[in-house]
Amino acid sequence: MQNQEANILAHLRAHQFVELDQILNNAQLDFEEGKITEAQLHQNFVIFCSVDESLCAPIDEYVLRYSGSYSARLAHGIFYIEYGWTKRSYAFASELSEHQIHGFVECLNLAHESLAISLGLTRNPVLSYVQLLIIAMGLGEEKVVEQNLYCKALELSPESLLIRKQYLRNLRPQWGGSLEEMRKFSAKSQHKILSNADYVELIASKYYILNHYYMAVDTHVLRSIFEFIRAFGTQLFAKLLRTIGI
Repeated sequence: MQNQEANILAHLRAHQFVELDQILNNAQLDFEEGKITEAQLHQNFVIFCSVDESLCAPIDEYVLRYSGSYSARLAHGIFYIEYGWTKRSYAFASELSEHQIHGFVECLNLAHESLAISLGLTRNPVLSYVQLLIIAMGLGEEKVVEQNLYCKALELSPESLLIRKQYLRNLRPQWGGSLEEMRKFSAKSQHKILSNADYVELIASKYYILNHYYMAVDTHVLRSIFEFIRAFGTQLFAKLLRTIGI
């Protein structure tokens, strides 16, 4: 998969958009036909989670020349969300300058435009919904907006782990949610539709979120260490379950 990522990046940098679009759209088609998993599809787009400013020009040209391509719209959205976070930084909202906020919102609006269009360009735009949830969180949208995005995504991909993991992140206290909402959501997600491995991985994600919360927000060092240990062990258990196919 590393070779695939390098190949995608090489095509992007060389402005070889025919080849790039074919690789990405073929991956999307393979996902929709059940030939690859959601995680494998996502891996094809990880390269666009970049803070490399030199990629702005080729990504802008890609989406300009292939405005009706699902993959171009998704790649453009992913890139500008990540790029927006670099302009914002991960500081608390009260610590941000007007310049940081403006740059962040500008990038997220660019991303939102492409992602909203992408929803009508393929049968199962689950990765677009993941990114739209990130935007809703970043812009402080009403929780009902996030809930609607989450429900629409699950209608298309009932077994989606990525959607559940992102929605769990949206429920963090620092983003308008609460620890109790996170607890209820993860408990409710223990449903027969999720494999055991996926459910355990979701719980590991919850523990990693709690680790960060107690380290950076609530500043409870011992609790933070405890949650990290739980997260690491649970993640290993999820990998074991996935290996043996449970």
